[in-house]
Amino acid sequence: ERKRGLDQLFSQGMSQVQSELANVATEIAEERNIDLVLSKATVVIVKPKFDITDEALKRLNARLTSVALPAPQN
Repeated sequence: ERKRGLDQLFSQGMSQVQSELANVATEIAEERNIDLVLSKATVVIVKPKFDITDEALKRLNARLTSVALPAPQN
């Protein structure tokens, strides 16, 4: 039961992170006039100029310095 509760909290936290990352990726794509953004896991080869990973992580870390979650239930 405790593990299930912790897993649910982890999912909630990751949802917040993914939501903000989507906002950051959208912003970068608009700035660079990029029509498609893919997860790095789905890409085999990419030109460095199209890799926005470092910039996205930098912005994400600046915007989302922490993720607030309720205390786990005992």
